[in-house]
Amino acid sequence: MPIDYRPMDKDFVLPVCPMVLEKGPFDRGDPTGHRSVVSDCPQVTEAFFRRYIEAYGACGYLAWDRYATVGACLFFPLIDLPPGVCKVHGIDEYPSRWFEALTKEKGTMVIACVTVAPQYRDRGIGRKVVEASLAWMNRNRWLRAVKLGVPSELYRFSRHYNLRFWESLGFRVFRIIDRSQTEPWASREKQSMMRRYEAGEFAAAGLDFSGILHSRGWQEILGVHDLEKRFV
Repeated sequence: MPIDYRPMDKDFVLPVCPMVLEKGPFDRGDPTGHRSVVSDCPQVTEAFFRRYIEAYGACGYLAWDRYATVGACLFFPLIDLPPGVCKVHGIDEYPSRWFEALTKEKGTMVIACVTVAPQYRDRGIGRKVVEASLAWMNRNRWLRAVKLGVPSELYRFSRHYNLRFWESLGFRVFRIIDRSQTEPWASREKQSMMRRYEAGEFAAAGLDFSGILHSRGWQEILGVHDLEKRFV
């Protein structure tokens, strides 16, 4: 049967963060199946989702294979969103100071977690669940969607879809943050990469690191991108 895409609204609310899908499809007939998952966002619970659904009608789109959720895309209004939900999953977080520095335009939705169960990947489900989310925003007269903290395709530290994925959906970069200047781990990584470059590791692998560095700089190698898509 084909995958079905439906908004997460009053008809069905995930009881836990969509990171539960990292374990596999979420069977809504198995209420205990999520209890062993360790979420990156412990505050993202059914009560959290219901608050946004009551206020805005939906807070995400879900991909279904019959009775199991196999993919999810969450979205929340920028003016009503805790900074922690915008984190870059994996090694580092999206710091609150970067979030607070955003221009809080009215009518802006933030796309948070996008997750697909491992055995359902490489089938276009991630793209389709994001496209369904964007279509919902457009129908409901939101003016802008943003995706925060997206790594470049060259150097990824997270499970986020990469920069090319979001650009192919019509998103454009409006801010790049050079983490090597702001985060201690990224500064250490920069030093490590320079040692590897000087030792000839990149040349041996056929990578023109000096050319990449000249054309893109450390911002785009160790940076993250804040992206936007406007509907009007």
